[in-house]
Amino acid sequence: MIIDQHLDIIVIVETWHERFGSTTLQRVIPAAYRCIDAARPIASDTLIDTVDYQNYGGLAIIHRDSVCFQKRTLDASVLTFECLYGYATTSCVTLCY
Repeated sequence: MIIDQHLDIIVIVETWHERFGSTTLQRVIPAAYRCIDAARPIASDTLIDTVDYQNYGGLAIIHRDSVCFQKRTLDASVLTFECLYGYATTSCVTLCY
């Protein structure tokens, strides 16, 4: 979709990934694009090797190489949802997200 629609940026929610290196997440990043993400944290008592395991949530911003994203850390502990905080710049514009 990002290639077909000639998009510079796309935000994906409910990615269901556990970490940045997730194969599923890496497969959706086209050539000449990069990704920043916020994976759903997994509780330490979660049994991940079971059929019933589902890691809901997760965010990913996939962007063209010409857009520079800087991910920042919030000075808050968020446990019930994922969030991304930072800014994006191009040769013309700076955006906060």
